[in-house]
Amino acid sequence: MNNNYIFKLVTGHNISYNCNSTLTGSIFEYPYIKNELDINAPLSKFKVDDYIYLEKTNNIVANPFKTIDLTNYSTYFDSNYVYYPSASISNELINSNINISTFLNYLNNKEITDNKNINNFLKKLNMDQEDSETIKEKVALRYLSKSSKTIKIDKNLINFIIVSLLRGKKTSFLETIDNKNLVISNIAYKFNHNNSYHKDMKNNLIKFLDIYNISYHLVIYDKYDYINLTCTPLIKFFSEILKSNFEYLQNFSNSLQIYFLENLMYNSKNNYYTDAFKKFGLIKLGLNNNLLFYQSKNNKYETPYTVSLSTEEEEYKKELPDIQYLENGFLIRILDITPIN
Repeated sequence: MNNNYIFKLVTGHNISYNCNSTLTGSIFEYPYIKNELDINAPLSKFKVDDYIYLEKTNNIVANPFKTIDLTNYSTYFDSNYVYYPSASISNELINSNINISTFLNYLNNKEITDNKNINNFLKKLNMDQEDSETIKEKVALRYLSKSSKTIKIDKNLINFIIVSLLRGKKTSFLETIDNKNLVISNIAYKFNHNNSYHKDMKNNLIKFLDIYNISYHLVIYDKYDYINLTCTPLIKFFSEILKSNFEYLQNFSNSLQIYFLENLMYNSKNNYYTDAFKKFGLIKLGLNNNLLFYQSKNNKYETPYTVSLSTEEEEYKKELPDIQYLENGFLIRILDITPIN
């Protein structure tokens, strides 16, 4: 094997590495793995089914975040509370067969738009004779909710993040009131009555929302429960986590990072579907906490990768483990070595 080449290594957890010089690992001689490591051995010594060594990290978060200040994500707030559209308006619009985006568009074009359902809805509120700006102000006052501006970073918050990832669907609309841009956001959750995972996630979500008196609307049907969340500041915070591809979570304590990763995998039955960027973020977050993930491709368009957590118990069931768990690190089996130049 020519060491002037750069080689692509595909390892047992289906992660690729580029290498052009030396590796630390162990040469596999069936049915045994050498007890001692080959330190900085030339790449030419390694072949498929040998193992490379990955040392455990010591990335301890020295000063983890303790709380989230929702005023950083809010247009309207005071010294104690953040304010946002109540979940009840969404419910009342649904009951009146009105889509919220249609309703907002109507308010912006009231003089030139006619909508029978909206007209009937405004009549019930005694607002049908008002102009658009007056209706906006009255609707804002009537359907305004407030919640504590400070959220504690703990397992309850982590549970909210997990449930929102697995059972939530987020939408946002932009509205302008009094020359201020007001983003009206919504997360709609769906839970199957017959699924024990769904039941636990629903209970965790309600527990978190109730702790902070966050407005939500629960609808119970024969087979499914639906929860509608309209707390825009909280939803913006959740969106920041998504935009960071989970890097934001590195600000939390290591114990909460591990709790997030393990429980995300548990509630997704160890098959979390995601995109390339969030896949990388999860793998990196895992490495920072000495948790290894498998990745694989699937046929889903928006989430073409599946991420799964490797466990020592599952690896020891294999005749030839992909990952060997050591006291200070991991041995990861080489599946392929390919020159790339």
